[in-house]
Amino acid sequence: MNLLVLHWGTRGGGPQMQAREADALAHSGIVELSLSYDAQSEVAQSLSDHDAPRLVVGNSTLTAKSRLLRRMFAQPADTWRLVKFCRKHSVDVIYEVMDNPLQLLPRAVVRLTGVRVLVSVHDAVRHHGEESLISTAISAVSLRHSDGIITYSASVADSLRSSGRVARVPVFVTVHGAFGVARAMGQGKALVSKEVIVGFFGRIESYKGLARLALAISKLQDSGVPVRLAVHGRGQLNPHDRVLLVNARADINNAWVSEDAIQTVIESFDVLALPYEEASQSGVVGYALSAGIPIVCTPVGGLREQVHRSGGGLVAAGMSASDFAVALHTIVTNTILYRQLSQDGIVAARTIYSWEQVANDISHAAESVLKRGKKGAK
Repeated sequence: MNLLVLHWGTRGGGPQMQAREADALAHSGIVELSLSYDAQSEVAQSLSDHDAPRLVVGNSTLTAKSRLLRRMFAQPADTWRLVKFCRKHSVDVIYEVMDNPLQLLPRAVVRLTGVRVLVSVHDAVRHHGEESLISTAISAVSLRHSDGIITYSASVADSLRSSGRVARVPVFVTVHGAFGVARAMGQGKALVSKEVIVGFFGRIESYKGLARLALAISKLQDSGVPVRLAVHGRGQLNPHDRVLLVNARADINNAWVSEDAIQTVIESFDVLALPYEEASQSGVVGYALSAGIPIVCTPVGGLREQVHRSGGGLVAAGMSASDFAVALHTIVTNTILYRQLSQDGIVAARTIYSWEQVANDISHAAESVLKRGKKGAK
């Protein structure tokens, strides 16, 4: 089976996942690998190192201002190039790493030629503040013109199935692979800091629950627990959250963190905090598991699933700041538990949350989609 791993985005989680999944699929030897990516993808160099057929779209010399417009005008040409590429290299299945408006028309047209399409769905519904009629329409069309769907948590899969939007399309489940470089087995982190650093990392959005975290930290500080809050991420802090963070004496780095610096930031924490109001799954969890940094999260969506299954952290009993403070207190005052959570996280990053596991799941899903398509063609 020839599998084309496709993503035409240039920054963020999509390119990073494409690079990791391509590496794992190439090493697995289960499929014949092909790749399609944007010339300005932040992982373009890594993908070009693969000894696999590659379709590169876009232009590396375009400026940001002219890029989107030029890429939109190039849609007919890119569609034709994708059709020819799939024919030349006998592509059986396209695996779409993450949705992107520029991919929708090309892969829908290619599907009409008989190539099967497996799309990944990261969120069953858009997060609060990210909803739009355009994104909703693109998502609906994307699901309609697919032969299979793979999600990165059972929570998202269940939400999709219950919504009725994928009644005729098979849904498969994998995990969100662990980013970062996993520590060696048996090298769990010990809690030795006199002042425990509880860290928040990621794009700052209203649904991320920073107010809950700041209140929890203040509660611990008021009770004499030596904790300090560190916040790293780009985004607009509302006045209310800013006041609470000041009260919690938080160190705030309100700026973009480059991909090559993420691991260093996560490793500067003693505990990773995910106080979200809602969530599908989080790539930050994988960085923490790899580094052996214990996690505390709210009991929502795929976060609960990731943390429970990995054994690398604790899930707060409820959604209140007090519930979150209790979970944090449990970890930062119990050195034996802390070391065990750290070690279990490292093991999970190397096994059930490894990119090898993701590659196996993708290959299985693609094979099922291909077989289903052949049966339907008879």
